[in-house]
Amino acid sequence: MVLGRRAFLQLSGAAAIGRYLEPPAGTAPVVAQTDPTHVLHIRKARVELAPGHLISTVTYDGRLPGPLLRAAVGQPMRVDVYNETDSAERLYWHGQDGPLDADSYVPAHCVRRMEFTPARPGLYFYHSQAIAAVHLDAGLYSGQAGALLVECAHQSGRRRCDREWVVVLKEFGPFVRRTKRGCEIGSRSLTLNGRIPGAGAPVRINSGERVLLHVLNASATESCSLALPGHSFEVTALDGNPVPSPATVATLQLSPAERICAIVEARSGETDRPAEWLLRAEPCETWDCTRFGSGSSARTPDATLDVVLSRHDAARSGFNSWSINGVRFSATDPRSLFDLQCGQRYRLKIRNTSDEFLPLHLQRHRLEIVSAAGRPTAGVLKDVVTVGPRQPLEVDFVADGRGPALLYCTRQLHRDFGLMAQFGI
Repeated sequence: MVLGRRAFLQLSGAAAIGRYLEPPAGTAPVVAQTDPTHVLHIRKARVELAPGHLISTVTYDGRLPGPLLRAAVGQPMRVDVYNETDSAERLYWHGQDGPLDADSYVPAHCVRRMEFTPARPGLYFYHSQAIAAVHLDAGLYSGQAGALLVECAHQSGRRRCDREWVVVLKEFGPFVRRTKRGCEIGSRSLTLNGRIPGAGAPVRINSGERVLLHVLNASATESCSLALPGHSFEVTALDGNPVPSPATVATLQLSPAERICAIVEARSGETDRPAEWLLRAEPCETWDCTRFGSGSSARTPDATLDVVLSRHDAARSGFNSWSINGVRFSATDPRSLFDLQCGQRYRLKIRNTSDEFLPLHLQRHRLEIVSAAGRPTAGVLKDVVTVGPRQPLEVDFVADGRGPALLYCTRQLHRDFGLMAQFGI
């Protein structure tokens, strides 16, 4: 489908304005004198997804996914980011307490240092925070995505395992398609660690071996399911947070920006045999995270906030637009949907009025699931919570007092077209 020139320019302009791409007043890209702990280069590169299947996209260090970064709890990270492209970028450290918006902007052909100290172990996500709209080579439609693995000095789970795998899932080849309700963005390829499944060597787990598996869905739009035939997964952590009740599942299901840590074990005496990953774009059902919780929450929040998510079909140049409590987010005039008090515990009563899966993230906060689709639970902490089609979800969080935070859908198309709100803290 080809957009009309006027509609394309209107949507393109929306991607290049507002404080979410323009530099904050009074800031300048500077690099401190101390040595960096990590260096990243934003650059365009040609990469191979499968033999003979080459694509050109913007990457970190010319790789897909970006390099796996390792860090330790309590140890400062100093990351020098070199933007070698002709466009400004924002790099977001999903799941970390910093840097804030003023430090994430990297002008074209400039370098900026980003500094923060990881507070918790687990698998996290770094990626472009650019608003893409219909620019299908920008934001997370590009190759700007990678994993950050934060470890403690003593990793008990790792000591109990023989090997460790980090798997990054990502779709490529975005295209615009027209549906009955409005234009959507689809993808042509799903990749696992930058390769189309089946293009690499089979996976082998030896008899009696335990593997600690970290999985990140770095996709712009696609929810993915992942299976390894002949093996099951003991889920131990979600979004970097240990679960109260580890449980065994046959398939892992992840919305964009979600992470899962699990143990894969080959029972002693089994014949060693190679297996191929089964990776699908499959938002077929709401993955029941309540199975990993314990009982129901006995904590009483200081305040309860109602959050209603709505889709408006073909309302913006043929694309669906979105609103939260009837308000479409404006990057040019961001206003707080709620003003919160620092240190208070809040409960979000979320209601999804659409027929789509909506994964939500609140910057710099962990969300504790209180109930999902009417099923109560406690102790399940995540930084991305998925609301099923026409379903309710209740989550608690404590306002951390670090300034305004954005609540938004981690599917790029939804976020860019209004499914975002600012919380003032």
